[in-house]
Formats: sequence, C-alpha cells, structure tokens
Amino acid sequence: MDFFLITQFNLGFKQDERIFRYFDSPEKWLDFRYILFYKFSYPCVANQTDKNFKWVIAFDQATSNSFIEEFVKGDKLGLFEILLTNADNFQSDLKTKILGMSQDNLLCTVRLDSDDGLIPTFICKLKKESLKINEFPFGVNFLKGYIVDVTTGIFYLKSFFSNPFFALIEERGDFKSVFFEHHHILSAIVPTLNVSSGVNWIQNIHHTNLGNKIKGLPILSVISVPGFIRSLYPSYSLLTYFEAILSFFKTKFRNVLIKMNIKKSWN
Repeated sequence: MDFFLITQFNLGFKQDERIFRYFDSPEKWLDFRYILFYKFSYPCVANQTDKNFKWVIAFDQATSNSFIEEFVKGDKLGLFEILLTNADNFQSDLKTKILGMSQDNLLCTVRLDSDDGLIPTFICKLKKESLKINEFPFGVNFLKGYIVDVTTGIFYLKSFFSNPFFALIEERGDFKSVFFEHHHILSAIVPTLNVSSGVNWIQNIHHTNLGNKIKGLPILSVISVPGFIRSLYPSYSLLTYFEAILSFFKTKFRNVLIKMNIKKSWN
C-alpha cells in the first residue's frame, strides 16, 4: 500500500474573495500562507517517524511562476511534488498524478490543509491501523487532535468525526482519492475505522480562517504536548491558560442553559 499526503494550497484563490478578505490582494494572502506552511505544516511532515510516504501539493494554475519557484526552494528536504491544476480539474488531475506515482494496488490518501500539522507518529500509526482493513474503500479517522490558537499558543484537546485529517484507502481500479467528497460526510459514505487512541493531528486557528474556530478543552501543553510540537508555538502565561479554562466552562454552562430552555419550550 502506498501512502499519500494531499494538500490543496490555493485552488480558486482568485475567484473566492472570502479566502483573501483580510488582505489587500490574493498575492499577500499567498505570502501569509507560505509563512504558515513552512512554520507549521512542513516541519510536522519532515519529522514523521515513518518517512515512507509521498506528498502532493496542489496549486492553482493561476499562481505566479515566481511564487511557486520560491515555494519549492523552501523544500530543502525534497518532501513534496507540485500539482498545477484548478478547482474544476483538481479531482481528475490528482487521480492522474497519484496513479502515475504508484504501481501498488492499494492507495491511501490523507488530507492535510496547508496551515495544519501532524503529530510525528501519524503516518506510523496510520499504517498500523490500515493492517486491520480488508475491504475497500475504507476510511481511517483519528478522532483526537489539538486545536491551537497560534496567537496565544494555547492548545485545546478536541475529538470529532470526519475531521480534516481523514484517510481513505482504495483499490487502484476504483481510485477517487480522499477529496472525492467533503470530509464532513466521508464517514457516512464509506465504512470508517474511528481511532480514539492518542492525539494525532493539529489544527491551527488564526485570524484568516474561513470557518474553523477554537474548540475543546484547554490543556497545559508544557506537560502533555511533545516538545518538538510545543516549540513551534509561542509560550503563554498561566494567567492566559486559566482565562482560557474559564472561557471554556462559561461556554459549557451557557450551552447547558440553552438546552434546558429548549426542553422547557417543548414541554
């Protein structure tokens, strides 16, 4: 079985104004995403304990040659291959690209957004879990991960189904890739192994996110987060951490009150 990380870097970035709404131009948004990618995503992939995988990064063909050349220069370890495509042709172009990079009958594709990261043992654990699967297509969903506020450096522990780090294993003859449908509904479409052990991924939250928000229980990352991962983020004070804890429980309490009121209205 061959394993592929797939990253959509900027497909449709000039057509969808929501993407660069905090910037003067799409090009400035690209510069910002470049920084996020090489600060968080790239080192997390480079530090995987199992390095036997391939990484494809899809760029919109409208991206300037100068930006792509600069982006590739940053890949000092030769970790990824570039796919030039567009939003309409991405699915078919990705299929052609991956089938050309592998001769294996089984292919596993994993989503990885360009501003997120993976715990160093992610690929290793994915391979172990994939040995349990003997029917295809089949998904693997690592439930637990960290959501990190990149401004404060506070880590939040979160568990959810069909998350953005979904892995899909398929046979070559029926290959579609993990991007054939939105990750939110993949586990409802294909049989899925939900793995609850360990913390395996990192979703970074910053001011330019379209929909992702800070969720989960704030944790003392100096105790529970691997040193390499912790070093990628700013340090925070205990006061900041306790403020995050207080906000978490306030939200929980407010949600309980809302549910109670809803129940009363139905009685």
